[in-house]
Amino acid sequence: MTPYPKVSDPLALLHPGAGALLDVGCNVGDLLATAAERGMRPLAGVDVNAAAVATARERLAGHPDATVLQSEAFSLPFEAGRFQLAFCLEVLEHVPAQMRRRSLEEVHRVLAPGGQLVLSVPHAGAFAWADPANLRFRAPRLFRAASRLVGGAGREAGFAEGESRVEPHHHFSLPELEGLLTGLFQVEQLSFRGALLEPLTHALAWPFYRRGQFGHPLLRALHALENADRRRDFGERWGYGVVLVARRD
Repeated sequence: MTPYPKVSDPLALLHPGAGALLDVGCNVGDLLATAAERGMRPLAGVDVNAAAVATARERLAGHPDATVLQSEAFSLPFEAGRFQLAFCLEVLEHVPAQMRRRSLEEVHRVLAPGGQLVLSVPHAGAFAWADPANLRFRAPRLFRAASRLVGGAGREAGFAEGESRVEPHHHFSLPELEGLLTGLFQVEQLSFRGALLEPLTHALAWPFYRRGQFGHPLLRALHALENADRRRDFGERWGYGVVLVARRD
């Protein structure tokens, strides 16, 4: 078992007194919208997907202190020390292996001394094999057939290079993750969240994301199941994902 205290609720860090927030890999702006509703200012988000950036900008159009830019995680368009809090949720696994450390160095650079990072990634636990996002690489013909049946653009939407920009989901071991953070961040809390239920809900949610049905009631129900699964720490052996809170060295 990990020697770290368990993460309680990372979203509890989203409050007006937390300072400037950066969401690395903000996608369509869910976290930024939550932070705006809670009165946080200023806000910034980056994502490589142009379509996601456009959607996030529309959602935050009523918040003049919110900025959403198209950018890679390993080349953040912000000055050093600008933020007190950074979230990087389910992003690092999409980054090419040779750029993962660089991405964390960039987050370190734009955080003020003592700033906090909330990081979540897939974990190399017993259920890593069940990751439905990697079906396209393990069974490409089946994936293409399912995509034609379901329709929609899927994860390729917004990427000029198409499927070449979609990386396999990498599942991190704890030693690997600690190695990437060494010299940049001190881990303060860590939990292994979710087990087999999480990849199953991801698989069932895929058609809704594929068709852009983000507000569908069945998708909301799947999110509720996923969140319930994530509230339990299943330990290093069984955990499907890992979430940590770390402080900038």
